[in-house]
Amino acid sequence: MNSPVHQLQFCETSRITRAVVVSQMLFSAGHSLTTGGFLYYFAYTFGPSAFFLAALQIAPETSEAFSLVTRALLNRFRSRKQLWIRCLILGRLAAVAIPCTLFIQKDKELALWVILISMVLWHLLHGIAYCSYISWLSQLIPSMNWGEFFARRRMASLLIAIIVPTSAGLLRKAWLTKLPAQSQNWSYAIIFGVGSLLVIASILPLLRTPDRPV
Repeated sequence: MNSPVHQLQFCETSRITRAVVVSQMLFSAGHSLTTGGFLYYFAYTFGPSAFFLAALQIAPETSEAFSLVTRALLNRFRSRKQLWIRCLILGRLAAVAIPCTLFIQKDKELALWVILISMVLWHLLHGIAYCSYISWLSQLIPSMNWGEFFARRRMASLLIAIIVPTSAGLLRKAWLTKLPAQSQNWSYAIIFGVGSLLVIASILPLLRTPDRPV
């Protein structure tokens, strides 16, 4: 028979797992609405050169590589949870500048630079947030449960990543049939904004989850 301590640990692990799955579903839904075609539509609107296309392709991975500074930042903030929250929100605020380039359509080069810089900041901050997040969860969940825990998180992410972009694309197409042709740009901006809000909302299920000292 399991001891009361083991039963309590099992209940806490189950609660955290449920919260993480819900959080991951929100994040994946938002992320899928702010990447791929929903992102590169804005770049192609301004007729990017080969240089900008190449820079936009390598910006995410290159920026995330600098998340190596996470350890130094953790030594300063002393909180994995708070570093995750702050970097996730700041990264999303940086990303919101991308649809805002529709306000400066006349200056195409400036708009492309804004998109590129926003992508760099967005992925740098999200890279740091991700490292803090994984480190935090690894402290909360017993190592014997890591396989099942991270598998459930991944399954939730894949399920949403398949359903949400397709549904959003179909709904957008149906929506645009009732609107003027010039509404196309703003439909992508609205989708991008909704995606950003969903990513930020992914913080909510984990707000009550305890932190662990660094």
